[in-house]
Amino acid sequence: MNLGKIYVYTFFIYSLIVNLQLEIENYLNKMIKEIFTWWNNQTFGTRLNTILFGKLVGEDNSGNKYYESKSGKRWVIYNGEVEASKIPSEWYSWMHHTGNKIENSHELDKYSWQKDHMPNQTGTENSYHPNKKKSKNVSNKKYTSWKS
Repeated sequence: MNLGKIYVYTFFIYSLIVNLQLEIENYLNKMIKEIFTWWNNQTFGTRLNTILFGKLVGEDNSGNKYYESKSGKRWVIYNGEVEASKIPSEWYSWMHHTGNKIENSHELDKYSWQKDHMPNQTGTENSYHPNKKKSKNVSNKKYTSWKS
């Protein structure tokens, strides 16, 4: 057998083993996070409940998935960090059992002037910071200080 082929086969098998090991580590890391933390997407109990009793109702533009059980309980599996403000208005009424025309159709036509839904940006880089310019000129005051 050619020595070059042996090296290629060895390298191929080695790279498969390394990739498999990384996949196993990522899966175990994800499972440990699911078991012990609630803020990383979903817990193990939620995953088990979703597999056994959940029926996928739909998915929004952000990738959040909405489920319902036979008993009528509704829940959402968030895409990424768990943040309640990620639920767009089309799905908010469904989550809270509010009956209206949106109930049957979650694909609503938006007008050109409507913006896409954004989750709450407080505490992030994208949060709103008004431009506060403090003028050092005292004459701009609209009041006079009391003198003692």
